[in-house]
Amino acid sequence: MPRDIRRRFALALSAGVAIVAALTLLALGAPPGAEAQRKKVVSIAAKEPDTLDPHSSTIGQSQAISRFLYRGLTRFAIKDGKVTTAEVEPDLAESWTISPDGTLWTFKLRRGVQFHKGFGELTAEDVKFSFERQLRRAPGTRFGVNLEVIKAIEVVDPYTVQITLKAFDPVFPLRMAGYQQGYIVSKKAVEKHGEQFKWNPIGTGPFYFDRHSPREKVVLKAFDQFRGGRPQIDEVHWFDVPEDATKLIGLEKGTFDLVYPEAVTADFEAQVQKMGAVMDRRGPGS
Repeated sequence: MPRDIRRRFALALSAGVAIVAALTLLALGAPPGAEAQRKKVVSIAAKEPDTLDPHSSTIGQSQAISRFLYRGLTRFAIKDGKVTTAEVEPDLAESWTISPDGTLWTFKLRRGVQFHKGFGELTAEDVKFSFERQLRRAPGTRFGVNLEVIKAIEVVDPYTVQITLKAFDPVFPLRMAGYQQGYIVSKKAVEKHGEQFKWNPIGTGPFYFDRHSPREKVVLKAFDQFRGGRPQIDEVHWFDVPEDATKLIGLEKGTFDLVYPEAVTADFEAQVQKMGAVMDRRGPGS
C-alpha cells in the first residue's frame, strides 16, 4: 500500500472510545477511492487484551477489540463520517416501542442475523441471556452497572424481547449501545465454553475470532455473514506491543497501521506529527 494511503489509516489513538470510533468506520466502510487499494490486513499495535468476553473485560484494549466481535440492540449513529454518542439507531433490533409510562420497552429483532462459527441465528433468548448474565456480574464489571435500571426481561417470541425498567430512563437506548453492556453474546457458545468463552468469543460483529498467540497477537477475520455486509478489510491483527516507543517505530516503518498508546506525552505527539500520521484523541461525536 502506498505510503500516502497508509497514513490515512495511521491513527495514533489515546483512548478506547477513540479507537472504537475510528475502527468502526475503518472496518465497515472504506474511504473514498480505497476499493482499488483494498487493505487486506490492518495491523494494530496495542497491549494484549485480558479477555475477549465483553461482559467481564476491564481494560481499554479488551473493550476496543470487542467492537469488532459483537453488536448490540442499538448502536451509536454515524453522522458525517463520525460516530456520535448523542443519538442511536437500530442495530440487532430493527425497531422498538415504549409503554406510556416509559417503563416497558419492546424490541423487535432483525431476522436472519447469524452468530460466528455456525452458532446459529440470533434470537430473543440470546438477548435475555446476555443481559441477565451481566446483571449477575454487575457489581464487578465496569459497564454492567448501567443495566441495573432493568427490572425484568421477557422473551415474547423468538424475535421479540420485552424489558421492564424499575423507573423511566430516557437514555435507555444509549445504554443498549454503550460499549460492553449492550453487546449480545451467543447463549449456546457461553454454555459450551464456560469460563473459556473469554478466548472462544462468539458474537454477531463484522469480524470473528481466529486465533490468539499469547504475548504476540490476536487475529480476527472478516465475517462473510455479517448483517451489514462483508467488511472491506480481510483481517485485523492486534499485536501485543507494550512500549509506546516501539509502537511509533512500527508506525513509521509501516509495520503497524494504527497504534494505541499507553500515554500521550508531548514527545509522543511531536513524533506522530513529524511522521505525518494523524493524532486522534476524540471520542465519538467530537
